[in-house]
Amino acid sequence: MLFILFLFSQAMEMLAYTYDSIPIIFLITDGSVEDERQVCGIVKDHMTNRGAICPRVSTFGIGTYCNHYFLQMLALSGRGHYAAAYDPDSIDVQIQRLFKAVSSHVLANITFDMLEHLDPIDVSFSWLGFHTEYLGP
Repeated sequence: MLFILFLFSQAMEMLAYTYDSIPIIFLITDGSVEDERQVCGIVKDHMTNRGAICPRVSTFGIGTYCNHYFLQMLALSGRGHYAAAYDPDSIDVQIQRLFKAVSSHVLANITFDMLEHLDPIDVSFSWLGFHTEYLGP
């Protein structure tokens, strides 16, 4: 069993006050993780309290002995990505896919200052089966 609660909370704290970029934490494991609920709790707390720019958590499971459900939930809670390789031959391909997904651009803290100066517009979402009109702020 891996005891990662302390290390994980320490990593989240170290990266919590980054303002010019979004840090990424990778959890790669081939075994079970103890304190799964507490680790997910730490991630959820940081995501709730720190706002848009806080560490993203991506996970990678190797083999059948790790808790893939936990890894999926941790990545979901941490606004990251999850991938897995169930056999040794697929590790390279799957981890490259994970890195490619994580490397995609993330925009955070976007604001629009000119919304009060816009005229109402008519927007059609007929392909979704409804029609709406933007009436402004």
